[in-house]
Amino acid sequence: MTAATEGEEGAAAPLDALQQRFAEALQGGDDSLVAGLGIQAEGGADAVRRFAVYRNNVYHSLTEALADAHPVVLRLVGEKFFRALARAWLDAGGLPRHAPLHDYGAGFPAFVEAFPPAAQLPWLGDVAQVEQLWLRAWHGADAQAPCTHALHAEAPEGAALAHERLLLHPSLTTADLRWPAVAIWQAHQQPDAEARLEAIRMAQQENVAVAVRAPPAQVRLFSLSPEAGGFVSRLQAGEPVLDAAQSLGEDEMRQTLAALAEAGAILGLGEAPTP
Repeated sequence: MTAATEGEEGAAAPLDALQQRFAEALQGGDDSLVAGLGIQAEGGADAVRRFAVYRNNVYHSLTEALADAHPVVLRLVGEKFFRALARAWLDAGGLPRHAPLHDYGAGFPAFVEAFPPAAQLPWLGDVAQVEQLWLRAWHGADAQAPCTHALHAEAPEGAALAHERLLLHPSLTTADLRWPAVAIWQAHQQPDAEARLEAIRMAQQENVAVAVRAPPAQVRLFSLSPEAGGFVSRLQAGEPVLDAAQSLGEDEMRQTLAALAEAGAILGLGEAPTP
């Protein structure tokens, strides 16, 4: 089965327009769109039927990619539900925007959160977001080995940090959550996940998920309070430590710095950029 190109009978559209129509036919399941592609079936085969086989193969491959990227979501809802969820996501426009699939599914968490059949699992979208966060950290940029600065033990005196900024690992990424999705994800990294889930208080709570890829090729994932998450975001923006920590108490600032250092997120200290 081949598509006629410009100059052949039944096709006079530029390649980008043909590709757009092909994507619409692939996603929409509307057989009338297939006829408009100028597809020529080989050996007298039905072009619409053969295109449906191709569509099913593509959907299957993308569903497997989503499942590989969201193993905890898959485990929570089961294979049958997950496949229906993935199919709905694909039908709603969830096709990849570029060839590499390492970051496929960026909009999947928001879709999961709004998916009516998942309404009884309101935290499922946040779990999908945590898994996307893990992927972004895993595929993030490389950097030199983390420093062994004593920040993990105690924060230096405030005056010494007044004009300093932290150099953070480029794979460090954060996401705002409404539910204890990090705890849910962590429970599923252990063999007794069901027992651990029962111990998690499924009450809505605000927190910030943090992920960073640390040597040796391991993603560290943990959660912080919204205030500590804002502190990390301001550090990433290049603010000096004390300026970034204005909304934090000293103890929480020390605890946050210790968590970052322990995760391998701190590469060193440097002068804050001139405004």
